[in-house]
Amino acid sequence: TTSGKESEPPSTPKNNKRRPEHQPSSLIATNQRNKRTASSNVSITGQVRSLSLNPEHTSQSTPQKSRSSHASTKSNITRSARDIRDERKKEAEYCVRHNMVPDALVAEVAKPRDDGLAAFTAQVATRVCESLEAFIHADEHSKKYAELVKWTGMKEQSPESAMYSPISAFFTYVSKAIDSVHVGIPDGGSYSRACVILPYDITDRNPIGADDDTRIDIALRFASRNASDAELAQRYPGKPDYKDITAIVDVKREVGKEAKALKQLYIYNRNLYAKQTNRRFTWGLTICGSVVHACVFGNDDIFVSKSMDVMEPNGRKELVALLVNMAHCEEDQLGYDPTIRLYEDGGVKEIDVYDQESRKAHTYQCIEPIMLATRNFGRHTRCFLCVDCRDKSGEKKMVVKDAWAYAMRKEDGDSRVDVRDEAVIMQKIRDKLTGNKELEGKCATLVHGGVVQIIKGDIVEEDNTDTAFGMLLPPSSLSGKREFRAHRRMAMALDCIPLQNVDHVDQLIVAAADIMNVHTAIAKTCNILHRDISVNNILITKLPENNVRGVLIDFDCAKDISKVDCKTRPERTGTYPYMSINNLLMSNVKRTQLDDWESLIYVLCWLGTTGVNPADEER
Repeated sequence: TTSGKESEPPSTPKNNKRRPEHQPSSLIATNQRNKRTASSNVSITGQVRSLSLNPEHTSQSTPQKSRSSHASTKSNITRSARDIRDERKKEAEYCVRHNMVPDALVAEVAKPRDDGLAAFTAQVATRVCESLEAFIHADEHSKKYAELVKWTGMKEQSPESAMYSPISAFFTYVSKAIDSVHVGIPDGGSYSRACVILPYDITDRNPIGADDDTRIDIALRFASRNASDAELAQRYPGKPDYKDITAIVDVKREVGKEAKALKQLYIYNRNLYAKQTNRRFTWGLTICGSVVHACVFGNDDIFVSKSMDVMEPNGRKELVALLVNMAHCEEDQLGYDPTIRLYEDGGVKEIDVYDQESRKAHTYQCIEPIMLATRNFGRHTRCFLCVDCRDKSGEKKMVVKDAWAYAMRKEDGDSRVDVRDEAVIMQKIRDKLTGNKELEGKCATLVHGGVVQIIKGDIVEEDNTDTAFGMLLPPSSLSGKREFRAHRRMAMALDCIPLQNVDHVDQLIVAAADIMNVHTAIAKTCNILHRDISVNNILITKLPENNVRGVLIDFDCAKDISKVDCKTRPERTGTYPYMSINNLLMSNVKRTQLDDWESLIYVLCWLGTTGVNPADEER
């Protein structure tokens, strides 16, 4: 669950280079393979959430455990598309009602960090506004942008579909105007735009990569400032593609329908996380009539800006300023992770893993993603099969895990150890169990791990929910009242496959025995409880002569009970279908190894009901 900075500051590149021709085919994650991997592995390793839970009764402290998942996950194999759609609507309604933060300072997220650049973008925004106002109030308008006047001067309600083209024209005008005014500002050449943000040509479509049939109104896309029209047409086809969308715009014709539009954005955003492996958070816009709200979707909250009415000069000014800042800000401010670098086709190229013990970063080359983030809220756990870039042979495979886990908020100078830090827990397990031949290979072994380090201007900063979203709220709101998560990344010596790859029941029993054997050793030797025994946290290694070895992974929910009181708090820990009764009911009974053994019983019940592997499921 952790991540990294380099021992020397890593470049924050747009490193979108083509894949090297000489690279072995086994290391090339092509678009087709990535798509197949995303589909097949999400169904295998996606979190199992089969219980139909009333959102009103779910725990606020573990939102990732109560949200519906990607349509292809194992929990959805016996459910109709309508059932999944209805559940998502209920989830969206609940989260918008309970997790929306109104009047947030959303524009601050995209504000350039460099004072000089911030002053420059203010000048650019002013000149773009002047150009826009002159255009709106002109007697004649160019054909290309004339439609935007229909939106900014809208005097009566228009059909929703009739608003798409004028709104798209507004975004296009602002983006092109930024280029024009750059030239006229003194020292303008010193600052180049980081990106171009333009709408897709086609609106009201079901995007490429969607796991359902929902149609989005308008999609905004990110591209290099110097990209030609031909290059844009090649990379961004007319139909939106979830792997390339920077922000989604939901349109309603009536003012006051913001909540409805926000629910739609919530439903769409799941696909952004699933298809963009380097996405930390997402942006969105709701447009109801002439009123615009900018939104940032975090791990536990939906931050919504104050209204911007494009029929009013001040409203247009605020919207233009936001778009200008988004064009100049750094990529992490748009929600991307600069420590995960991609190929041109969107496949993952390299991942930096920061090691908190050595205080150095290590770069891993990605072979393929093996688990994708499929939810809006929660940890956004992703896993990648990788090789260390220093390993010239490319034979020693690793699994890199990336997740936003709950953590202890620390002040400057606070030296306390976070007992929920998975890297710290795995370091202890590694150190205590090293040399135990009987348990060798039955538990994930930490190689490097720590909190992701993001370069922000001249400083390097830990990536967490305070540094990512703290500017959205007054400082008083961060005083322990809001959930705190740290963005952690770990590289583990792990060359395994999902449990569902066992060939028969005997192998399943062997795998279960192995992981509970190592579970017992960890509890007795390390005083650590796993607390999340589930189908997805048991892997296998195929051995000669048709044998297997079970491997226990994912210590996200684990706790070092030698340092804390292990009595339950008012929260649920683990995966719903496999929780012990005490855990599910949030009782005051002290948690022990027996709770994890009870979870194993439910794992076997689940597999005995749905089938051990895909072949069983079909039968």
